[in-house]
Amino acid sequence: MAHNNKIKGMMKLNLIAGILISCLSLSFKTPGTKESTDPPMNILFITADDMGMQMGYLNTPGLETPTLDSLARNGTFFTKTYATFPSCSPSRTSFLTGTYPHVNGVTTNVHEYVGANPPEGFIKQSAELNTQFAVNKNVTTLIEVLKKQGYFTGLTGKFHISSREKFPFDYWGKDVNAEQFFKEAKKSKKPFFLDYNLHSPHRPYEKSPRERSKINLDNLDVPPYLPNNALMQKDWSDYLGAVEATDRSVKELLSHLKREGLDKNTLIVFLSDHGPSIHRGKYYAYNFGSHVPLILSGPNITKGRKSKSLTSLADLMPTVLDLLNIPVPASVNGKSFKKVLENQDTPINKYIFTEVSFPRKGETNYQARGMTDGRFWYIRRNGKPRMAGKPEDNYEVKNWGNYSYKATLDGKGEFPLQYRLLQASENLPPREELFDLYSDPWSMHDIITNEEYKNVLSRMSMEMDAWITRTNDKEMLMTVKN
Repeated sequence: MAHNNKIKGMMKLNLIAGILISCLSLSFKTPGTKESTDPPMNILFITADDMGMQMGYLNTPGLETPTLDSLARNGTFFTKTYATFPSCSPSRTSFLTGTYPHVNGVTTNVHEYVGANPPEGFIKQSAELNTQFAVNKNVTTLIEVLKKQGYFTGLTGKFHISSREKFPFDYWGKDVNAEQFFKEAKKSKKPFFLDYNLHSPHRPYEKSPRERSKINLDNLDVPPYLPNNALMQKDWSDYLGAVEATDRSVKELLSHLKREGLDKNTLIVFLSDHGPSIHRGKYYAYNFGSHVPLILSGPNITKGRKSKSLTSLADLMPTVLDLLNIPVPASVNGKSFKKVLENQDTPINKYIFTEVSFPRKGETNYQARGMTDGRFWYIRRNGKPRMAGKPEDNYEVKNWGNYSYKATLDGKGEFPLQYRLLQASENLPPREELFDLYSDPWSMHDIITNEEYKNVLSRMSMEMDAWITRTNDKEMLMTVKN
């Protein structure tokens, strides 16, 4: 009898132990896994068009961005994030595939159409360009992965990528408005991914929602590589006004999200595809063209933190998938920075790379590559000339409202250095340049011939060689110094 009671007691203990183990194992499962009882996290990308590192949160003079500042304070702000290519189509393709442009095949802007079924006329007009510079078939996109994982996916405002077959969104919104998407996402009873695109910082600039006529333009922090004359001050003020318009749109978007009751379980990612549409910015290999804001806010993201971790927009896709516990495709070049979001000071990248090219028919096949270790910025080019006057929005007043180029030409007498910098970056720029961003954040003083930085140049050049070789950057392999 005693023996039977002992056996029953042991069986009871084993049963209790089994229940405890099951409970513990459930408590450590992460949202997004198939076994988890928690709902999978929604993902909201807010993508600004042509916006650099200008925010109230960054103490930019003459600028108010209360919504973005609040988002940064309630999440993690990355101070050293760079686009892989300072132009729309290549950059957007890159962060939606986790790959470099020369790897995924989108190395120039393609024709734009927002929608799943473009008209026959658009297909005929864009066929050659959009076929030549379409995403390689062996590259897996974030949308393809999330669709397979049961996500309801959508895009609004801007697509600018080819081919759309690689981005099978469930919802296409031509207008920059997410209300309808949120309603359909709720009806689907699925977690959602939305790429919400804001055009406001792109030329011609959208006007600010607040009165800017009383702002003292002399007090604006015009980038010092540009002339600080009246025309440039006005142009810079208009750009800051467009950033304020962006902030207003983000406020409206987040209000819609909250109104639909979707804000508690949504990862919000605010980013820009590249820097402002100004010469030596957009479509140039300098720091100003690729340095972009990046904010992540939401469940399990450390709040109120500024991270100096070197990050690339190519790191976004693997990071999102890592947060969702979804395997990262083998085609991805970027690295997950999930540990940084968990408040760990683990270095993710030692170097970040960016690229620029003019590869289309009739263009010069100019190629440039930029890289940084967080302090130094190194540029290497293939020796071909740049395209004069390209892209048009960096130069034209009539169609794009760009006064920065004209301001630099007009101000060459009063601002000769700024004029020389413009001339040096045009047509046939140097094969190599090196800048110390600590002492020269606007890349105005090339130190490549300075003996004091000989070892820095050697190290950066070797790392560039290794990256070109490792990623099979065919257009730049001839520049590798064996």
